[in-house]
Amino acid sequence: MNKIHFKTGNVIWILFIINSLLIISYIFPFRDMIDLFTKQEAGAIGIIGGIDGPTAIFISSQINWYIVVLVALEIISGIYLLLTHLKKK
Repeated sequence: MNKIHFKTGNVIWILFIINSLLIISYIFPFRDMIDLFTKQEAGAIGIIGGIDGPTAIFISSQINWYIVVLVALEIISGIYLLLTHLKKK
């Protein structure tokens, strides 16, 4: 059997790239670029914003913890990769 030995740096690079792709796909949802709001959905958004403004602001200002965790992992892995690169020099 062939055993594949990954260095820690290689695994971190792979996770860094996967995490970057997840963040990009979350920030720029390509499906929404193609399939924009229908007239009924756009009208509902206008009604929510017009009738109940503070609730609409509260709903849109809630923190999405998935993206916070992904960004934190991205920052941590980026710092690790930078420090290991600087240590080699």
